[in-house]
Amino acid sequence: MLRLAIARRALHTTPKLAATGSGFSRFNPWAKKPEAQEPAPSPESTTTSSTTATAPTFEVEYSEAPEIVSWKNETVIEDPQQVTTIVESIVQSSFPSAGEWQSVVLGDQKFTVVKEAMKQLGREVSDRELNGIQTASELLQHFVQPRPVARTVRETLEQQDLPPNVVFVERKEKI
Repeated sequence: MLRLAIARRALHTTPKLAATGSGFSRFNPWAKKPEAQEPAPSPESTTTSSTTATAPTFEVEYSEAPEIVSWKNETVIEDPQQVTTIVESIVQSSFPSAGEWQSVVLGDQKFTVVKEAMKQLGREVSDRELNGIQTASELLQHFVQPRPVARTVRETLEQQDLPPNVVFVERKEKI
């Protein structure tokens, strides 16, 4: 009998009274609060309250987020003459003392020149291609050459020079 009393004391039990009314709900901030019951309104008070009560109005200000403007040109310039003119102006503005603009080594200003060219021409330069661009003529060649459109994953991967540790293996079984 003593063991049973100790076992009952060790168990965490709560009486039903603590679980109802103001028991656990007072510790739970999301619990519904018991609503106080209002006395039934008399017929005289309902006529006066309905005429004086008005519908609540809310003043809500709606504001839309500002449109994010792309840093690139919306239209992609593909004409080789226009591309040459734009790249030449960018290189000459970045290197004003350079004589022949196509033989200029981009060096430290490579990223600013390439970014400005991407802005104005609307075409991007991938990281892999960026590593190969060292002079202004290579930059011009990148933007002048047309980009072939690949239709499948296989064609896309065959068009790009993959590193030796990346191999494309076709799936042989159909799912």
